[in-house]
Amino acid sequence: FHAVPQRGADLAERMGRALAEQLAAGHEPVLLRGSDSPGLDGEVFAAACAALAEHDLVLCPDLDGGYNLVGLRRPAPGLFEHPMSTDRVLEQTLANAERLGLRAHLLPPRFDVDTQQDLRLLAELRARGRGATCRRSFAWLDRHALWPD
Repeated sequence: FHAVPQRGADLAERMGRALAEQLAAGHEPVLLRGSDSPGLDGEVFAAACAALAEHDLVLCPDLDGGYNLVGLRRPAPGLFEHPMSTDRVLEQTLANAERLGLRAHLLPPRFDVDTQQDLRLLAELRARGRGATCRRSFAWLDRHALWPD
């Protein structure tokens, strides 16, 4: 895995460009993950890669109508041509995928951290001994005493 800087005017352009550039460079499959989803772990990445053996597109839905991970194994121009950061992002991305003839697969939903309720979910993840990939998020929340009551 490696990180690539985002480039583009908005989220849709940045996501589309990152995926297209990596696919054009011969990387396959390509996974793009949300930085506000600290609970994504190796199991999710492994499931996404396994799904891409049979599908063109994999998405890990968020509880808020979006998604926190997208994976592609071939270019998909226009996949993100819809408003982003709404409660219909997943629905609209799937509609575009169908229009583009992509075979899509949904992973079990996870969450991203946007609200106090999401922080509670993160705290529950920690209490269950999960979230090894969240160590830096946990430490930052500890330092700033921002865990919800």
